Amino acid sequence: RGRRRLHIHLANMWGEDKCSFDDRLKWVDENRSWAEECGTWPMENTRWMDAEEPLQFLAACVALIDPEVASRLPVHADGTANALQWYAALGRDSDGAAAVNMTRSDKPNDPYTDVLAEVSMRVDADCGQGHKVANAVRKHLLRKTLKQTAMTSTYGVTRHGAADQIRSQLKKAGMERDLLGKSSIYLSNHTLEAVGE
Repeated sequence: RGRRRLHIHLANMWGEDKCSFDDRLKWVDENRSWAEECGTWPMENTRWMDAEEPLQFLAACVALIDPEVASRLPVHADGTANALQWYAALGRDSDGAAAVNMTRSDKPNDPYTDVLAEVSMRVDADCGQGHKVANAVRKHLLRKTLKQTAMTSTYGVTRHGAADQIRSQLKKAGMERDLLGKSSIYLSNHTLEAVGE
C-alpha cells in the first residue's frame, strides 16, 4: 500500500495528476527505469528538471531506490478544495463529497472545472440574449480565470475581492482595458453563484 502511494505521488509530481490512479501507476511502470536513474545520478540524468514539481519529483525518484528515504518521504494525499471538503463532510453532502474527491472514483474530480461549466452555461445563456459583457468575456472564460475566486469563496472573499481576482486574470489574458471593470464584476458574480450551486 505504501509503495502504491509512493508511485502515485511520483506520477503526481511529474504532472500526471489528472488521470486515474491506475493510469498513474501505469505511467510509473512505463517510466520507472529513467526515474530510478534520476534518483541514482541526478546530476547526470537531469530529466527530473522537466517535472511539474522538480525537487519533489527527484525526492520521489530517490525514494524508489532507497527504502529508508521512502519511509520518511511525505507523499501528498488528496486535498481538493479543502474548505469545500469540510463543508461536504459537515453537511453530509454526498454530491459535494464526490465533487471534491472524498469518495471513491476511478478518476479525480475537479471542482474548478465544475464551476467553469456552470459559469459557461450562464454566460452562454446571456450571450443568447445579446448581453455585451457576456460576449466580451466568452473567449476569456478559462478554468484559471475563475479558480482563485472559486477557491477563496469558501474563505470569505468579498464580491469586491472576487472581482479584483478575476480582473487580474482577465488582464493577464489580454482583455481590453475598457472592458475589465464590467467584465470582472459580471464574472465574479456568476462565479460566486456557481460555487454555491
